[in-house]
Amino acid sequence: MNGQTHYKMYKANKHWIYVGITLMVMTGAVAITSGNVRADVNDPTAAAPLDAPDDSITTAAVSAYQSDRDAYQSMASTASASATQAADEYNSSSATSDYAADLASYNTASNAATYDTKAEVLSQYNDTASEYAVQVSAANSANTVIEQQNNSAQASYESVQTKYDALPAKIKTAGALITEYNKTTDTVSADIAAKITKESNTNAVTASTSSLSNLLKSVNKAKGANSATPITVASSTDGSGAVTATLFGATYTDQNGDGKITFEDDIIPELQTPTSLADVTVMFYYLKRVADTALDSTDANGTAVKAVSAGAAATSMDLMNTASGAFKTSGSTAEAALVKSIQTELKTDLENKLKDIYSQAGMTFDEAAFDATYVEQLKQIAIDNYKEQTAAFLQTLNDLLVKFQAATTDTVWTSNSTNPLVGGLKTVIAKATQQVTDGLAEIEALPASDDFLETVYSGNNKITNSINSIWSTINSSIDNYGRSTSPMMKTVLPGLDTNGVKSAAGTFTFSNEFVASHQVIFDAAIGLADAITKLAEEFFGVTDDLQQTIQPLVTISGSFDVSAPTAYTNVAAVALPTAPAKPVIQGVDKEPTTPQARTITIIPVDLSGNPLEYAPSFTIDTIPGVTIDTPTVAGYSPQNAKLTPTPGENKVVYIPVNYAGNEGDGIQVKTAVSEGGYHEAKTADPIIVPEENKVVETVTDLGNNQPKPNQSIGETTNNLGKSLPQTGESSQSELATIGLMLLGFMGLAAVGKKKRY
Repeated sequence: MNGQTHYKMYKANKHWIYVGITLMVMTGAVAITSGNVRADVNDPTAAAPLDAPDDSITTAAVSAYQSDRDAYQSMASTASASATQAADEYNSSSATSDYAADLASYNTASNAATYDTKAEVLSQYNDTASEYAVQVSAANSANTVIEQQNNSAQASYESVQTKYDALPAKIKTAGALITEYNKTTDTVSADIAAKITKESNTNAVTASTSSLSNLLKSVNKAKGANSATPITVASSTDGSGAVTATLFGATYTDQNGDGKITFEDDIIPELQTPTSLADVTVMFYYLKRVADTALDSTDANGTAVKAVSAGAAATSMDLMNTASGAFKTSGSTAEAALVKSIQTELKTDLENKLKDIYSQAGMTFDEAAFDATYVEQLKQIAIDNYKEQTAAFLQTLNDLLVKFQAATTDTVWTSNSTNPLVGGLKTVIAKATQQVTDGLAEIEALPASDDFLETVYSGNNKITNSINSIWSTINSSIDNYGRSTSPMMKTVLPGLDTNGVKSAAGTFTFSNEFVASHQVIFDAAIGLADAITKLAEEFFGVTDDLQQTIQPLVTISGSFDVSAPTAYTNVAAVALPTAPAKPVIQGVDKEPTTPQARTITIIPVDLSGNPLEYAPSFTIDTIPGVTIDTPTVAGYSPQNAKLTPTPGENKVVYIPVNYAGNEGDGIQVKTAVSEGGYHEAKTADPIIVPEENKVVETVTDLGNNQPKPNQSIGETTNNLGKSLPQTGESSQSELATIGLMLLGFMGLAAVGKKKRY
């Protein structure tokens, strides 16, 4: 076959298999010894067999490790996300950016030589210092979350790494070997696909020698009758000037060097010894084009035209009675041989490849497990292919129906098509659709087997609606439509085209004006020839995308993925804020008050002042006197949403969310409570803090910019007042305190007393 390339086995938009299926070929395919295996995933030694021979590997060991590793990877991802979120929330907080802006503003003011008033800069400093304390608390909270998540993830990583280290060396070796092998599966699948395609096509054409011989005789006879009207085929020219054309997966070259590809001069000579089902399809396509349509040809000037040879069309029409039968017989026979060959070659080549990998890894290949897995996958492949190919049949029929319906707008078509083409085609589509539905139910009910692919295509007496059966019904019906279009194209239309030209050899070339005015008829007639041939191409398309079919099958997945766990990368802690430096005020001897964060305790209590039984106490760092949000307690609402804490213990009243309340107590009534009674809220005596006498002095910076441990907010060196006693303190204490206050107001109190915190 000079000039003809190998049959292409891949074609765009045609899939032989549902490629997305996950194939666990290796699952269960490794010999499991009788040795005991611990499977406790929390035990670092769980992955190791206790008494297995040196030359054995257990899938349980791998599975246990994989489970722990995957759980760690998921946990690490979650931990990293949580830690990152805590950092992001702090860093992107408006409070953080506000503090940075306020600190910058304060630094600008404190570095100025003079101030409008001393109180102005001191007030700004006190405000900034209060913000600083709040930000330190927020940063510490974020870092607590980050540290906890990092520690958990690191501990999990170390645990899984220990289990990985405990895996038998042979498992790690096999895992590494298989990882490297899987990088080459595109080459492996391509090699197997090429081998299967070549052998399968050879078997297919050999199986139908007699029918193909009859079909070829018809093609050669039609060629002789149509020599005056060569049929042009769309071609392309490469960089070297070589002209080629591809039909149904077979590529043909310019045999006579005239710069174009025609059936008569370039393709038919290559069909004398067919080597693939593509060649068979091309033979039938040629006969249909001659018999049923006006042909795409070129005139003496090389211009593309529509032309028809009445003699060639009549000859081809007569031949179709024999040729159609030969094509159908050879097609069915060849396709059955093709599928059977693929079925056998695929399993053999795949099994040999996997056995080779197992041998290199020192593992025992479990053939029974492989067989069980293979037939299940083969069934799924066959079902997916059945769906795809039958869907393609129906789509081709519907595309032809559109062309037929468009042609009915031309009175020449409606007056000269002797069969009700549109109605008949609708009937064919409805019948084929029902066959597809019934056939799918039949094959899904069948048990998996080594010959499942063959069963789906040919039936094997197991199902009625096989792919072959559906195709045969469609093929026979559509082929008969040529009996209407052929006479119209070779007799009726030439008689209507007054500008057409008839040669001495009897070839009639239609005028461009006539073709344009009856384009829907030409489209329908050519569409018929294209459809019948496309159905054949779809029927024979078992080897299309064969490499994609094999790719997941030759990829070893699942059982021996024993890669080491990915090390966890700690999320960085957030940076603590910079403290404001105490301002230096010229000419003043005293330093300003410095606010300090203190550890305070919040004790949730009920309306009677009793601690809530199930509510925890809260210990937080904050600045006494700076208002904060009251912490939440599940099932309760704080009596006040805001809290201005004092040093030490702070009792905060919380109210159950379903507290019925007493009328007039100011608490919204929601639902009745089933038990217990609540008293009116008791109001504590007010805490009265006298105005402090603040004196500032010239000071230096804070040194390490951190607040002094025991220094309180607003604290001065001349504090004459203490808080009045709260409810419950002794009368002696009250009198003593009042006396001190009076002395203070009279200037008799001792200097240097601090507030009692």
